[in-house]
Amino acid sequence: MKTLLKAAVAASALMLASPAAADITYLGTFEGTDCSGSGGFPNCWATQTGTAQGPVTDPTGSPAVYKINNGGEDPNQTSDLFPTIDGSEFDLTIVDDILSFTYDQGEGDPFLHYFSVKQGDVYALFYDEIGITSGSVDLAELFPNNVGWSHITWFDTGGTAVPEPGTWGMMLMGFGAAGFAMRRRRRDGSKLAQLA
Repeated sequence: MKTLLKAAVAASALMLASPAAADITYLGTFEGTDCSGSGGFPNCWATQTGTAQGPVTDPTGSPAVYKINNGGEDPNQTSDLFPTIDGSEFDLTIVDDILSFTYDQGEGDPFLHYFSVKQGDVYALFYDEIGITSGSVDLAELFPNNVGWSHITWFDTGGTAVPEPGTWGMMLMGFGAAGFAMRRRRRDGSKLAQLA
């Protein structure tokens, strides 16, 4: 029983630890705009082969979470799918031609697995299987003929979010209750055997 409880506590501590460092993969530069077309940003999603519009028809599709525009009249955009995201989770800096960002994931916020950087008539798409919490791109390398950026968009996997502390507490209580019941059943079973 003690071993089971210790294992459950150790496993939960590992789950609460911060995620591993991101290993971001550049998927390529694609023609067009990442979130244009029917429905715009709210109906935009990403996959390993680019972005698309409309209902997510690819089971690996990741819906758009947040978009920061570089000036102009378009405001930054949030998705109704992720009500905990208000934009304060993102910090964007540009030094020379290096665009860097951090994502401070809070309770209920989604894990991010894709981001795109748009400039001119193309966009660059990036992916990380573990989850993206920060990144940097060299705009001069990405867009050598038109250095700069129009907007950056982040995408989720469509259902995984940071559990709230109460969820972890309930899970640990469940492990404890299951262990207690198993131990009690074993003890009660041995008493019945002695009576026979």
